[in-house]
Amino acid sequence: MIEKMIRSPITQLFCVGMLMIWFYVLAKPFPTLVPIVLVILVGFLIAFLILMFIHNKRNPNRKVRFFTMTPYELLEDDEGQQWVTNRACRKVYVMYWYAIPLMGALMVSFPYFPEVPLILLFILAIIQYSIMYIEIKRYLN
Repeated sequence: MIEKMIRSPITQLFCVGMLMIWFYVLAKPFPTLVPIVLVILVGFLIAFLILMFIHNKRNPNRKVRFFTMTPYELLEDDEGQQWVTNRACRKVYVMYWYAIPLMGALMVSFPYFPEVPLILLFILAIIQYSIMYIEIKRYLN
């Protein structure tokens, strides 16, 4: 249960969303929400580290590393999982092929709204995690 919660794309999306909110709050001329957002970020980080420590203590053979360069979605235990990961990564790459020019056009179209790049990055993260999650669930269930 703890491993599913730690490795969940929802947890990762929450982290990305909180970072987007953090950047948005810091970009304001008078960042009044900084203490609130900072408390939420630090609280989430502490809770995540505690859950990760508990999981690593209970499952020493399936440890979750905090500073890992490989995303959790990239399952490469055997050739079947490598194939599924390959298919999912291909679909995400195709999505970025269309999304990046569209994102650039939207940023040029709305130059007076500084929130647009952050919103677009968050939308791209949601789409990427959704594609990976749906693709992996489709083949591994």
